[in-house]
Amino acid sequence: ATARVLGRVSSSTGAVEELTAANIGSLLSLLVNVKDYGAVGDGVTDDTTAIQNAINRVVARGGGVVLFPKGTYALTAALTVASQSGVTMRGTGRNSYLSYANATANAITVTASNYFVCEGLRFANSSTSTGSAISISHSQYSQVDRCYVTGNWLVGVDIKDDGTTAQLYTAVTNSYIASVGAGTSSDIRTGHGSS
Repeated sequence: ATARVLGRVSSSTGAVEELTAANIGSLLSLLVNVKDYGAVGDGVTDDTTAIQNAINRVVARGGGVVLFPKGTYALTAALTVASQSGVTMRGTGRNSYLSYANATANAITVTASNYFVCEGLRFANSSTSTGSAISISHSQYSQVDRCYVTGNWLVGVDIKDDGTTAQLYTAVTNSYIASVGAGTSSDIRTGHGSS
């Protein structure tokens, strides 16, 4: 019997493509390491532009995986994924840490991007923010898995639609989302929103 190793999730159907000798090169080309785009992960250097460039490369390829090796990645502005299905942002768990210092923006903003996955990342905000760690809007079949969100966010994970595009099958699983803001803030929020 031969072992099956799974490859990528199709951006159009959500089916998992099997990794074979014939397609290993094309599947490996879908992996983009943020450090290959200049991210340092030392907790001091602003890694926002480097990480966004890695995301943009995955978007330009039509989907794939943005890898966050162990490190503390300092962010000063929102990372965005817009109008591209099949983007995965994957860390190593609590050791892949996004340290944010922004009072208004989300750490990750996902818009109109079906099959988006965020897994194995840790989020914290050193400022009191009116934003979210992860904001997903107008995107179906998305998942937040094994993420760790703490800090001063208005909302830990914000899932919303525009009232016409259903937010189908978006799930938050196996994640720790707590100590998020104060007052009217919440750990996970779903509903209608403008973005």
